[in-house]
Amino acid sequence: MGGKIRGKSIGKHTGSGHMGTGLLQAAAAGLLLALCAVLWLPGAARVGVRAAEPDRDRLLAQIDQARGGTFNEFAMVARVHPERPGQDAVAEDAVIEIYVKAQGGPGEENRQLLRFRSPRRLSGQVYLVVGANSWLYQPGLRRPLRISAQQKLFGDAGVAEAAGIVFGSNYHIQDLRRENREGEQLWHLFLTAKSPGVSYQRIELWVDPQTHRPREAVLASLNNTPLKRLLFTSYAQFSGISACRELVVEDLLRKQRTVIETLELMPRSLPDQLFRPEFMDRTQTLLGS
Repeated sequence: MGGKIRGKSIGKHTGSGHMGTGLLQAAAAGLLLALCAVLWLPGAARVGVRAAEPDRDRLLAQIDQARGGTFNEFAMVARVHPERPGQDAVAEDAVIEIYVKAQGGPGEENRQLLRFRSPRRLSGQVYLVVGANSWLYQPGLRRPLRISAQQKLFGDAGVAEAAGIVFGSNYHIQDLRRENREGEQLWHLFLTAKSPGVSYQRIELWVDPQTHRPREAVLASLNNTPLKRLLFTSYAQFSGISACRELVVEDLLRKQRTVIETLELMPRSLPDQLFRPEFMDRTQTLLGS
């Protein structure tokens, strides 16, 4: 479902894309997915053998690019669908716009802004992620609120997963192995966060060694508690690049899941003011819509 949805296009002021260390968020995104060494997750699989290692820093950058982070600046639209089997009420969907600006040089951080398009009750709500810092703005507030990127955005998806977890700038590879999973050889990476402000301090990541596409990630807290599982279930072409089309976010504590589906992704030039918390109340003006 890589086509446009009804509503305003996010492609205004489109600029040319070039290689960078940006991300996708899932989803929506990730919208987004969007941020986690001695001890690892309780019961975590350690079956596997050490393999001839690639360049670790380069590998994380390649993984970010394989999820859709090929453009330094881009905009995307994602649908967020909470799956609630057995419940009488039909789960409400959300559509969010995600704007991303990757690191442009030394001292700069990856920046993501998320804006709700629907449901109507959340229209005008804006989330901003700059490095390890996050803010929320909604109509009626005098100023944005500082929040954690683990804060729930919609359904089981947190701000970090929807905005997109940037592996290259936020994590080190603590260990790397080649592992056979269901007859397929994958890279099994153990990641630790570079700073205590990163939302998820530890991540286990399984990656296709040929395409560098992530297949699965387990996000954990500092005390090794598994919090969420991300399943990168499908990829598609958007604006000439391959990106994650569907990301499943499983809440391992609440035993629920939410699907983030990328509907639209394209390069777009974005003003720096868009990613400053003091301008969050002017998001509509800065985007021209």
